[in-house]
Amino acid sequence: MGLSRKVWLQGAALAAAGVLMVAGCTSLPSPGSLLKPPTPGGQPGSEAEVDYKQIVQSFLPAGATLIEPTQEGSHLGKPAAVQTVDLTGDGEHELVAGYRLGQGSVGVLVLAEGMIDHNTYGWHKIWEDKASGNDLALLQPADVTGDGVPELLVGVSIGASVGNGLKVVGFPSGRPQVLAQNAYHRLDVADFSGAYGPDGKEELALWSKDTGTAMAVEVFRYHEGKLIPAPDTYTAYFPTVVKYYQEQLKAAPEAAFLWYYLADAHVKAGQPQEALSALAKAAALPDAGLPPAALALVKGEALLALGRNEEALRTFREITALSSRLGKHDQARTHYGLARAAEALGNLDAARADYRKAHELDPDWPLPEQALDRLDLEPLARQITAALERLTPEERADPERALNQIRGGKALRLHVTKASGAGRELITVDFGPAEAGLYPAHGLFWWDGPRLERFHSQVFYSSEAAYHGLDAGFAATEAMLTHGVGSQAEAALIYDSAATGSGSPRPVLYLLRLEGRPLPVLWRILWRSPGAPTLWRNSHGQIRFTGPDLTEFTLEGDSWSVGDGRDNIFQEANAGPHRRFLDTWQRDGDAFRRVRTRTLPSAYATLVELIYDLSTGRDDEAAKLVTHPELLDWARALVLTQEPVGQRWQLDLAAPGPSPEQGGPLTITGGPAAGVTVTFLEKDGRFLVNGFKKDGITFIPGLARAMTDYLEKGGIQHAPFGGKVFAAYQLLGTAEKNGEIQAYVWALLHEIVREDTGFKVGSGSSLPLVLKFRRDPDGSLTPVGYDKPGDGAYYAPSIRRLFPPELVEPILQRGGDVRDLAAQIFLKAHRTSW
Repeated sequence: MGLSRKVWLQGAALAAAGVLMVAGCTSLPSPGSLLKPPTPGGQPGSEAEVDYKQIVQSFLPAGATLIEPTQEGSHLGKPAAVQTVDLTGDGEHELVAGYRLGQGSVGVLVLAEGMIDHNTYGWHKIWEDKASGNDLALLQPADVTGDGVPELLVGVSIGASVGNGLKVVGFPSGRPQVLAQNAYHRLDVADFSGAYGPDGKEELALWSKDTGTAMAVEVFRYHEGKLIPAPDTYTAYFPTVVKYYQEQLKAAPEAAFLWYYLADAHVKAGQPQEALSALAKAAALPDAGLPPAALALVKGEALLALGRNEEALRTFREITALSSRLGKHDQARTHYGLARAAEALGNLDAARADYRKAHELDPDWPLPEQALDRLDLEPLARQITAALERLTPEERADPERALNQIRGGKALRLHVTKASGAGRELITVDFGPAEAGLYPAHGLFWWDGPRLERFHSQVFYSSEAAYHGLDAGFAATEAMLTHGVGSQAEAALIYDSAATGSGSPRPVLYLLRLEGRPLPVLWRILWRSPGAPTLWRNSHGQIRFTGPDLTEFTLEGDSWSVGDGRDNIFQEANAGPHRRFLDTWQRDGDAFRRVRTRTLPSAYATLVELIYDLSTGRDDEAAKLVTHPELLDWARALVLTQEPVGQRWQLDLAAPGPSPEQGGPLTITGGPAAGVTVTFLEKDGRFLVNGFKKDGITFIPGLARAMTDYLEKGGIQHAPFGGKVFAAYQLLGTAEKNGEIQAYVWALLHEIVREDTGFKVGSGSSLPLVLKFRRDPDGSLTPVGYDKPGDGAYYAPSIRRLFPPELVEPILQRGGDVRDLAAQIFLKAHRTSW
């Protein structure tokens, strides 16, 4: 959707009468277009001028009416009937709206604006969903995947007992995908911090009605293609659930169900003692249909949280006697509880057996499988911990030596870094079996005390990367220790997130604080760098703190897979070419925020920006990238534009000189601009486009503008519907014959008509032409005529007669795709004062 857009008006279809017909060429009568009118002065209008409801209504099914989502069961504000939001990540907004279609049927429309084909531009439907339901309960953008681009949450009200049906819809590259579906009665959406801090993803807290006002609650996170439970967020979210049940119990203090759910919420909120009190209340009341062993399951989990492992073990064993009356998930919970208790008591074989049984009973529940992966690594973690704990202060200078001694005959993969500060020494160890080639565990080992005599350890396992983000490809490369808020120790850990891959380095930053209440003393993640590539541009990157503390750092990285709409203009492989960025991040409380961004000067960066700006109508920005305004006319004539943007053209970087990517010249070898060499001039620390070269073309001053004026004003294309003629062309070659300048072009000519409702394409043609000019004494160029090919059987012979031999076959073989030229025409029409 390469055309920049601000406003639009809807056009209507025109009859195909009066269209210039050329044999062997593409005739372009338009079935209608949706275009943006300019405001006085030729600039696009503001979004405030647009009647988005009118746009959407033109796409509604017959008999449908626009409706606003009720946002039922959420704390979300009620949006407008038509929402504007960038769902595709292309920097342009889409239109999102809901509608009602008769009794018991609702739908959702998502419209995007852009090129539909080479002769049609406008709003078009990229997703529609119809469902049976009483109302549209939810229509909300939310960044569920954490990539910096929101997904669309769609909720349909089905009935009071069933609740609402939820769909999570993503639009990667403009292609809609239903990422997840679920049911709910109440929903909360936020990036819940939890035990590992915010992760940049918006989690979904879904409430499902059980009995009366009792509702089961689960927090979900999108991870690896599906929604999974997010237990790391429980302590952050479930205090809300606790308050809910406390309020419900004021009205119904004898409801055992409510006491049960209150107890479960207390456990998840990190309040196990309060959970036992609530369970005692529930046990003293008639169970009113509570599932078998419901209270015992929560009791066992509360006992585990309190460290009363023997009691927890007995409680879960008692539940196993009721297994035939339990559902699969409750059976899995029981075995998971048995495993946790056995592990805490040191019986690892029993723990492993029960974790495995829990996973078999409920393979979609991730906790048992995560525990099994962690359990496999814990013997190695204990060995590493013991080896480091034995180190003398002198031996800590070379911890790898001690760690190598524990290898024995084992093939291990270890990565070690060290840091000191804030009265502590810290060693990080990323480790795992060598055969996997990964680091599935990430250990922090540190000493404190007056003489650094107290030893502590903490391990993050990659099986739980959905919670903390440290997956098996991470390895720490640097650490800093300092005093933070209230003199608490803080650490900045820099990990290479591609340490085991070919795209290294991709640095990420973790900010941690040492907290000792409640015991044990542990590092808590306060902040981690975002996963959105457009915000955290870390490819082939480096992080540098600008001072001795943790108040500011810079991140230098490049554009490989940055996803900003410009990284696919050329084919950007791992090795290059790339733009490079320098971003500055400053401390803001317990987080960092980006305060400055900069693209580092290079010829390649300038070329990318020029093509992007010309392709999206940012002419004022494009003008800043060239040494002379006429170069923009030449760039269009050479088709240095893309529609859509992102065609992955190839570049030849083998030009003479130490670094053509940095200073040029750059030769394009793919796309319609293949064979064009772009030269640059370094000025005031910037690289500006200074000229173009291409075999067979002489770049005569004023010729590009003269060709455009002749095509649009020379009567080559008529305007039978009273509109204006606009032209775009690809310059194929030039020659001087008998004192005439001849320009060989493939031209696209459109008549654009403006009515009260907007623009529409009237007549048009696409054909090869020979444009002829004479050079006047003052240096200006005057058109003296043009040649066009003949019709039908005369087309090929006339092409051979009119054009140089090297252009004949390319012209005869040229297809009908003129999207890039059509996009130039639409952009020009938008800028024109009518």
